[in-house]
Amino acid sequence: NGFKAKNKFGREQVMHLTHTQFHSYGGDTWGNFESKAKVIMDYVNAHKNITVDTGNVTLDETTTMTADGPFEHHLTELNHLKWANIDVEVETGSGVVPYIYSPNISVCAIQWAIGLEIALMAKDPMRCFITTDHPNAGPFTRYPRVIKWLMSVKAREAQINAFKHKDKVLSQTSIGSQDHEISLYELAQMTRAGPAKSLGLTSICGGL
Repeated sequence: NGFKAKNKFGREQVMHLTHTQFHSYGGDTWGNFESKAKVIMDYVNAHKNITVDTGNVTLDETTTMTADGPFEHHLTELNHLKWANIDVEVETGSGVVPYIYSPNISVCAIQWAIGLEIALMAKDPMRCFITTDHPNAGPFTRYPRVIKWLMSVKAREAQINAFKHKDKVLSQTSIGSQDHEISLYELAQMTRAGPAKSLGLTSICGGL
């Protein structure tokens, strides 16, 4: 908390953590892959100069796009789908690989849970923004299903019960014990007012 923003825009954060779901993993093998969302969010909740966005997995087909060329090569070796990459005059080159977040794969299901945990554990909705890291965790057109999962315990339970590896998801995450249901007011903060404040655009954006 020693760093403070110095601006005239009303912006308080000095750091933003993007697509936090992808940075909230524990374990050292696919077999013991687990959520560390609580560790991340305990820190974020205690430091008001940090904002995050979720990077929610939407459990369907999407396309990964990143400047991390070596990772895209690793991904195409993993799923054997077509890889397109380009080398440009920078340290890394952009790459594209299709990806399927299957509900029948335990790692994908755990990733789904982690993204939801991040939003559900956030104490300040103005500092946690709902995203899918479009298109890496899912297309932005899937926001409605992410919002449904966040606003309804029953919707989350229905999805958990549909997982092939339900027990693994429940043992490696805390999603089964998350009883918070995001309100419409909180949703407006996490999708509109919060991002606008973070960008310093509250004078023209962020209201309904």
